[in-house]
Amino acid sequence: MAFDYLKSFRQAGVSNADLLKYMTTSAADLLDIAKERGAIAPGLAADIIAMPGDPLQDTENLRKVNFVVKDGEVIRRP
Repeated sequence: MAFDYLKSFRQAGVSNADLLKYMTTSAADLLDIAKERGAIAPGLAADIIAMPGDPLQDTENLRKVNFVVKDGEVIRRP
C-alpha cells in the first residue's frame, strides 16, 4: 500500500507538500491522465477525502479518512 512508504519518504527528507504532490498531480502526469484527473480543478474528475488533521503537518493523517466523495456523492464513511 502506498501509505506504507510514508515513513521512508520522511526519512529521505521529502517534504509533506512534495509527497502529496507526488501522490496526486505528479502521478497523473506520469500516467498521462493529467488532462482528466490528478488535481482539483474545473473539468477534472476528482475524488476528495476528508480527514481530521492536516496532511501538510503530518502525512499520517492520510490514514485517518473520515469520508470519501466521488462524483459528488459520499461513497465511504468509517
